Amino acid sequence: MKPKRRAAQRLRFARTVIIDGRIVMRDRVLTTIDEAALRAEVDEAMIAFRRDAAAVIERNARLCEYIRAADRRIWQHDLGMARYIGH
Repeated sequence: MKPKRRAAQRLRFARTVIIDGRIVMRDRVLTTIDEAALRAEVDEAMIAFRRDAAAVIERNARLCEYIRAADRRIWQHDLGMARYIGH
């Protein structure tokens, strides 16, 4: 039997959360981490992520025409059976 709601879903309604006797959230503010420092760290990591993601997107865009051409060639060959997917 599965629980009807996950704990994480219930947290959105919580104002105060206590874990192992420690208050980790009070009035919907986390007390165990520095949210501003975390936000700054994530912002810094996102700079590298966006740069890396842009490179991957650009590389994949250059491959698209080759993949489409290969797909067209593959579908020109009779396999001796009906193809039931996509085309």
